[in-house]
Amino acid sequence: MTDASPWAVSLVNAGRWFAQPSLTIAGLAALALVPVGMVWAMLDHRLIHREMVAIKPIKFALSIGVYLLTVSWMLGYVRAERLTSFPVRAATLGLLGGAAVELLCIVLQAARGRRSHFNTSTPMDAAISATMGIMVILFVGMLLPLAWEVARWPRPGAAPRR
Repeated sequence: MTDASPWAVSLVNAGRWFAQPSLTIAGLAALALVPVGMVWAMLDHRLIHREMVAIKPIKFALSIGVYLLTVSWMLGYVRAERLTSFPVRAATLGLLGGAAVELLCIVLQAARGRRSHFNTSTPMDAAISATMGIMVILFVGMLLPLAWEVARWPRPGAAPRR
């Protein structure tokens, strides 16, 4: 019998499924924001276009969390020695930075009671909307070097880690 908590055991086992620890931790952190957003939604009844202000941050935390976990899982198909290569490290940093900026922009706009996407009503709203557009390009663009790593240097057997 072990004294480790179920959470500690689960996080240790996560390393078998997710190859990139930083993306895994960031993905789990984004998912941990979902219940926080739900509490926010219960306490804040303001609406933006007939939608509660906290709904969009909840949806984005969920989608970004799943996205980062998926990319970390996908990197399990890359040879272990390639996980420290420049393309993987650069793409990982781009994804982590993009996720942080995107979530920050969404939460900021929701807290202000403002639409986050395609909002050019003030210079600040326009800057935030443009920043979010750049982050989407970054999210998609960072998949290219990672897909190259998977295609060029697949892990022997090409089966996910277990």
